[in-house]
Amino acid sequence: MIHAARSELSGLLTRAGVGRGLPVGIADELTAAALAYCSLGEDGAGAALAALSADPEPPRYSGGVIRGESLPMLAPSAFDLAASSAITLDTNANIELLAGYALARGNCWSIQKAGSHATLSRSDDSGPTALNAPPFAVSFDVWEALKELGLGALVPATPETEAGAGAGEIDND
Repeated sequence: MIHAARSELSGLLTRAGVGRGLPVGIADELTAAALAYCSLGEDGAGAALAALSADPEPPRYSGGVIRGESLPMLAPSAFDLAASSAITLDTNANIELLAGYALARGNCWSIQKAGSHATLSRSDDSGPTALNAPPFAVSFDVWEALKELGLGALVPATPETEAGAGAGEIDND
């Protein structure tokens, strides 16, 4: 078990999301949701890793239903749409991390789950509150898997990248 500070886990989660192919903003929202889920005493890092298993394809929206298999791509759109009226999510993705997304967005949300569907709407209830403060416990296997995904966000080593950045000999500063 690894006990990670918020900033340490945040950097790892964001890098893993970008390495998996998520846009940076979507990876940031996944990170915020996972950290919020950790603060509820849940395995936010494990839930984020599970959410990164599907290819990051954009969701489809029609008639009050949003469909998709990538929770990181689906959840931000669903919460944005649900701000004005209830929305139904149709997905085979594990939606346990929705509680983290709700807490990260202010926690005034109602999430009703039924099989592969969930209904998301604004609520007057405050919902669960954060219980745990960092450091957050992360299993070694989850930590290593997130690190491996994060490698996709790095630039491969080539002679050009090893030479460093800058204008080199033409720089006149």
